[in-house]
Amino acid sequence: MGLEIRKNAAFENRGNGPFYIPNRRIATSETIFGWRRLILVLMALVAWLFRQVIEPHSHKIEYGYSRLIYPYLAEGVAWVPRWVPSQTSATESVLMLAMIGAAGWLGVGLYRVMFRGRGLSTFCLKILANGAALLAGVYFVYMMGWGLNYLRMPFAEALLPAEEAAANSLVHQTEMARDMMALANALQQELDRKPAREWIQDLDPLVDDSIRQTARATSPYLLPRPPPTKILMTNKLLSMFGVTGFFSPFFMEPHVNANLLPWELPAVMAHEKAHFLGFASEADANLAADISCLQSSSDHLRYSGAVRVLLALNRVIGDDRWQELVRDGLSERVKGDIRARNERIL
Repeated sequence: MGLEIRKNAAFENRGNGPFYIPNRRIATSETIFGWRRLILVLMALVAWLFRQVIEPHSHKIEYGYSRLIYPYLAEGVAWVPRWVPSQTSATESVLMLAMIGAAGWLGVGLYRVMFRGRGLSTFCLKILANGAALLAGVYFVYMMGWGLNYLRMPFAEALLPAEEAAANSLVHQTEMARDMMALANALQQELDRKPAREWIQDLDPLVDDSIRQTARATSPYLLPRPPPTKILMTNKLLSMFGVTGFFSPFFMEPHVNANLLPWELPAVMAHEKAHFLGFASEADANLAADISCLQSSSDHLRYSGAVRVLLALNRVIGDDRWQELVRDGLSERVKGDIRARNERIL
């Protein structure tokens, strides 16, 4: 079963006598798109169709999948990043091994094409077939393992009744900015200037407790334990593209940029761990991270959350008004942290 390529191979018997067989051509076939690859494509199609059907029903995803099924999936998969050394990314390790394996497969295929007379067109079709099957399998695992969380109820809706959320939307953003400035000024103790890599292990348990407490406000069911936060060996790529962190949905593994400033780390770590807990959208992860940091007993986390929210309000209240508030109400110590962040980004 599958797409087959028919090929002709020469066959020659050079023997003499009554059993002499003249030269002849023998037709052979090679499967290009077999039933295993077809199954992967069909699985991806089923996942895509299921997404289309369930998308209008966010409550079913929220209560049937995100709260009851996903936590067990996350807890089961997260043993992989917990098992590898704390400074090693399981995602990066597996990806590198896969790239080495793919490069070796391509190298052997090209060798056979160039020196063994194998057909180039057949080899190209194999690349396309394997690539399509691989993408189909990755899509199925992604969608059914974590991606459905994009369809759940917004975190703010699950956290607050609709009428209370509507009332809160009328709160003056300027007053919130003043509150964040007052909190940041009150917590402006000198943070240890040690590198971010040395901060992560100290902050991990604090962030875990805080983000789980936030998630517990909306779900009385099992909450998976986040694995340790990791830093990539290719960390410079994150800095090149201005990425502060990312979450790997295949190994349930949070990562942060090692070049973050000490005060930035808690909020970014909480954001990536919020993704692990099933808050897939950036808006939900930001809200969960902000609440987690601001409600923490750690001054480090609270300071990180206050400055992060203050920077986010810049986009809401307008740059001119924000600059005026910062100039009049923010201490020089906090202004220095904001300037250092801007310099890091640039």
